[in-house]
Amino acid sequence: MLPADTALSSAVFATLQDTFPRYFGLPVPPSLNLKDPEGKVLLGIQHRKETKDYTVAEAWISGKLPGLHEYKLTLTFYDENHRLLGTSHVRQKLLGPKEEAGPDGGGPNKLIDIVGRGSWSNYKEVTVQVDQVTGIKAQ
Repeated sequence: MLPADTALSSAVFATLQDTFPRYFGLPVPPSLNLKDPEGKVLLGIQHRKETKDYTVAEAWISGKLPGLHEYKLTLTFYDENHRLLGTSHVRQKLLGPKEEAGPDGGGPNKLIDIVGRGSWSNYKEVTVQVDQVTGIKAQ
């Protein structure tokens, strides 16, 4: 708080406006290059960061079933020799298209974070399995 008789031109306050590096950025446009065998969901993994026992990634996701659904997915990551590197479980509510989607179509794209056990930041192959899809009635 400034005293009432203080000129605002003399006020100084701290901000993070000029800090570097910036810890956030603009999202990359969606690249939905992964899908489950039944064609219920599209996924595209963007940035990955490995921690001690986990890997964290940013991904775009899009539901292909018409209407609002909760998706439960399992992502399994493999190396170039098809050895298991790790897994991630995703639970996400997605709004699908108004009508049945085409082969590459889906609902609105959503940017999510995924976390999984293991060091899968250098994966070569991913399988996407839809474990459960639950319809949600509009309120």
